[in-house]
Amino acid sequence: MKNKLKIILTVIGVLALAFWVSTKMIYAHKFPVAFTKSLAKVYNLKAGELVENKQTYPIYLADYLRYYQSLNKYLESNPEAMAELDLTDLAWQKTIRDLWIKNLAQNFSLSVSDEELEAYMQETFQDEDLKELTDFAKDNYGSSLKDFKNDIVRLYLLEIKVYQQLLENYNDKEGIVKAQDAYAALEDGQDFLAVAETYSNIPQAAEEAVWLKTEDLVGIYEPILELEKNDFSKIVIVPEAYIIWRVDDLVDDDNGEKAWKVRSIIVQAKTMDQFFEQYFTIAKINKFY
Repeated sequence: MKNKLKIILTVIGVLALAFWVSTKMIYAHKFPVAFTKSLAKVYNLKAGELVENKQTYPIYLADYLRYYQSLNKYLESNPEAMAELDLTDLAWQKTIRDLWIKNLAQNFSLSVSDEELEAYMQETFQDEDLKELTDFAKDNYGSSLKDFKNDIVRLYLLEIKVYQQLLENYNDKEGIVKAQDAYAALEDGQDFLAVAETYSNIPQAAEEAVWLKTEDLVGIYEPILELEKNDFSKIVIVPEAYIIWRVDDLVDDDNGEKAWKVRSIIVQAKTMDQFFEQYFTIAKINKFY
């Protein structure tokens, strides 16, 4: 019985020593990246911590190295970018940005389902495109199509949802206030072009009207369906912009189909990159690797 106990304790000691030594070597950058990533997964090691106010989030080493590997693969396939990009900094930025997006998504109770992911793939890529996408993922990211979809495409769709939520929750105070001021001026009866001259970031959208038919009025154009001649819409929030539509004319064409002559006031919204830059005024990164 004592001999068995000694053997067990010896094995535990050897494993503990192996863990200690390998961990030291990992953080000293002594192993190849692929091997380090495998050990990082097994040991659940951290590359650092993201500190936001009083909340601390772990930055896992395996995640950082996955981005490092994929970016390195991309830069090997695109050597012209090597001179302009610092691989380590880029991998850190990508790791932190994705963690930030995932944390926001959790706070907003947002996710991307498998059904949404597959629907996006089917809408965006034809069958013949998937072969090219598979080769692109392998050649540029060293990734399978499945991993590319889960690691790149899914997060891209999640970022779109998070960004829309940030805008709809008025996190872009400067942009939404400007759009609200434009809307208030229109409600006060001010001339549309005069308001656009004051508030719009794209003057030609207010100066040059376009004709749209019923089949065109989907997505961001859908609010136009409810408007009559000389009406203007509520503020429509879309990625990177706040839009107010105005109907100059509404007619029936020769086939009896309605057509709307519309102009718009477009106010620039804060971009996702700008939100990310702002985030670093309240967040701190502690790097261990």
